[in-house]
Amino acid sequence: VRAAPFLQPEEDYWAAGLGIELTPERAPYRLTARGEYKDGIFQSNRLLTLAGDVTFNSSLALLSRQEFTQTARPDVPLARGLSSLWGLALRPTGSDRLNVLAKFEWSDERNPIGGGVLVSQGNERKLIGAADVIWSPVRGAELGTRYAIRRTNAVRPDASGLSQSLSSRADYAGAHMRVDVTRWLAVRGDGRLLIERTSATERWDAAPSIALRVINGIEIAGGYRFGDLRDPDFSVRGGRGLFLTMSASVTERQFLTAADFWRSRF
Repeated sequence: VRAAPFLQPEEDYWAAGLGIELTPERAPYRLTARGEYKDGIFQSNRLLTLAGDVTFNSSLALLSRQEFTQTARPDVPLARGLSSLWGLALRPTGSDRLNVLAKFEWSDERNPIGGGVLVSQGNERKLIGAADVIWSPVRGAELGTRYAIRRTNAVRPDASGLSQSLSSRADYAGAHMRVDVTRWLAVRGDGRLLIERTSATERWDAAPSIALRVINGIEIAGGYRFGDLRDPDFSVRGGRGLFLTMSASVTERQFLTAADFWRSRF
């Protein structure tokens, strides 16, 4: 079976999903729950997500997301993942010019799909602490930075039936810049650096790009990515080379609280 324009085998499957959201009027909190189930010939998935946030005032909010995933494929060990993410959002200036997010994430994965930090088969646990700062000094300009620390412990089975314990500690730093040259043209730049302390190795990437807003709400961006950074938590898909992306923005509005700003980025 051909799925144009990409040649690949397609499977027969059925899927179902259900989501519910609690957003009481004028309440300082909101809760969402989502569940999905897919049963296919090549792959079957289960997903359960619980998320919510509490707004203490317009400048301070607590966000959280809990997620469970399970993937079954023929002749491949069952993959399972459990994660818990918590974040404290701060907007000390009372406007959208400065937004800060401190977050903490714990995850427990078994046979991670696509490979984990240390193993592709086995059990892997991670703790990640990170801080994100996004600053808009003037209209049409945005600067963003992120610093994170990650600790990873894994257990990998070998052919003899025994298990091997592995550990890793890494530091990550990233930066993002966007400047609107005109109403329809913008210049962007991204850079990332990952320092693996246990093995004393460094990996990085940098991606300058130009974005063209062809019509209001639709944007096309193209650029080139340099570097060798590949990581399940801190890199983007695709790796080195030319890239082209298209994005759409349905609405643009002023964010009333810190939770409103970070909710879609969390």
